[in-house]
Amino acid sequence: DLKLNPDTVEWKVPRYFLDDQEAREEIDDKLHKIDHWLGVFSMPQDPHSLLDEKDPFEVGFTVDQAVAIIQKNERGRMGINRADMHGKWRMESARKEERSKRQAEKVDGADDLLESQVLAATRIAAHWKRKVDRRRFLRMREEEFEFLGMAPPRTNDKSSIIEDMKKHRERRKKMQEDADEVYQKALKEQLEWLQKKKGQDIKADLLEERRQWILDCYARLDKHCQFPNEFDEFYKQYDKDDEEEADKGKDGKGKGKEAKAKDDKGKKGKGGKKDAAAAEEEDQQDVGPSAVVQQFMEHISQYTEKWERRDEQNNNFDQRYDVELARKNVYPIVEAELRALVDDQMREELANLKLLFEGAKKKKGGK
Repeated sequence: DLKLNPDTVEWKVPRYFLDDQEAREEIDDKLHKIDHWLGVFSMPQDPHSLLDEKDPFEVGFTVDQAVAIIQKNERGRMGINRADMHGKWRMESARKEERSKRQAEKVDGADDLLESQVLAATRIAAHWKRKVDRRRFLRMREEEFEFLGMAPPRTNDKSSIIEDMKKHRERRKKMQEDADEVYQKALKEQLEWLQKKKGQDIKADLLEERRQWILDCYARLDKHCQFPNEFDEFYKQYDKDDEEEADKGKDGKGKGKEAKAKDDKGKKGKGGKKDAAAAEEEDQQDVGPSAVVQQFMEHISQYTEKWERRDEQNNNFDQRYDVELARKNVYPIVEAELRALVDDQMREELANLKLLFEGAKKKKGGK
């Protein structure tokens, strides 16, 4: 394919990138970006044909030169036609002379009739044989093309199979589109259901968690009777937990490295610089599963939790959506919306608490 011109190469795009919704959205996004930047740089948005825009019939001649060349070719053509006509006239005159000589030499008219009949039969047989042989060679050529795959078979039993496959594929794609529309509507319905039925409970739990955190902070800072400076410190405690876990892992690795370093020192006294360089290379190597393996493990765990124990063949043969899974998918959206509202409310409550306690302190100090 690399040896062919771009206009003759047929670019084949996998059907997944054209049929799948996520891939189609990604392609539309990329096309939108390309159109945007083409408009920014004031470039044409029409696709380029990748062909030479130069006129193939354009020749670097003047009008006089072109007319001279045309006249020369026309004179040559006329000379060739005249020579051909003279040759045909001579051949016809030679045939007429030969025919007249034969008629003069013949004596009996019956022989002339017999010869004409034989000649007619011979010509008919020659024409018929030529036609039969032509049919035979055409049939042989078609068979050879079919064998080489250059032509479709005449008795193609697979054509109906291919058409059935296309029909089944269209039907499946229609079913997938319908199922996708139903699933999107179900997500919206479950989102509204969660907001109406579970929204108050989720909001109450979030408020309780944050208020308890404020009380814990106040109890921990009871000596000074202080509240947290900012509400954003609520999320920093989770970051601290993650950092502590990471530090624990680093401490384990550090101990191992220290032990290795001690062994390396002993080896340096005995083995020299080469052993030290080899030990440093060993220390630089990461131990444990790679990022790719971790991703595979996450996908495997996700499959085992969601789909391994489900009997889709018997209980959900039509592949309808599952209500519980739909609710789990939209639950983080509802939680994020309520979390934002609760955070704003808690900031106001924290500010009001600070004002109340500051006023109470001032009154106690005045007394």
